[in-house]
Amino acid sequence: MNYFAIILALALCLGTSSASIRETGIPKVLDVPPGYEQYECADGVGQQIYSWDKSEWVLQEPFAVLFPQEKKKDKSRKADKKPIGIHYDGPAWQWNDGRKIEAQGIIAQVTVDENAVNWLLVEALNDAGKTEYIQRLETQGGLAPDSKDQKRDIILVPYSALYCFYRMSDEKK
Repeated sequence: MNYFAIILALALCLGTSSASIRETGIPKVLDVPPGYEQYECADGVGQQIYSWDKSEWVLQEPFAVLFPQEKKKDKSRKADKKPIGIHYDGPAWQWNDGRKIEAQGIIAQVTVDENAVNWLLVEALNDAGKTEYIQRLETQGGLAPDSKDQKRDIILVPYSALYCFYRMSDEKK
């Protein structure tokens, strides 16, 4: 199955938006350590992919198309924006220019919306010092169903999130 084609089609149709981080407030547990600065954010629109393991749905991987972050005054739809990259299992983020970031684990997570996947703070693994931390914020959807879908063993659950990337600030270098 070509997940990329499915996700891209969904992303172009959904037209979701994300509010400003300052408006939503980030829980303190997700704060990036002092000495790091945000250098980029991207809106991710895609699917959380779950499989049934005979008793519950288990997350297999995310897959999302990344778009330039929508600004508060930007009323355009995702369909009018060009994708800048993808997010997939690893977790990893890869830009159209070939740049790739992988993360090594969850530092903190918070349930902000009981109907959406958790907000996260993860540590970057391999971006040659450019990216040290990634936040997943402003999530919508993506939770596994409560019970087994009798027709299938794999389910794709739509979600969206704001991914913000942090690097060491000039003062700390």
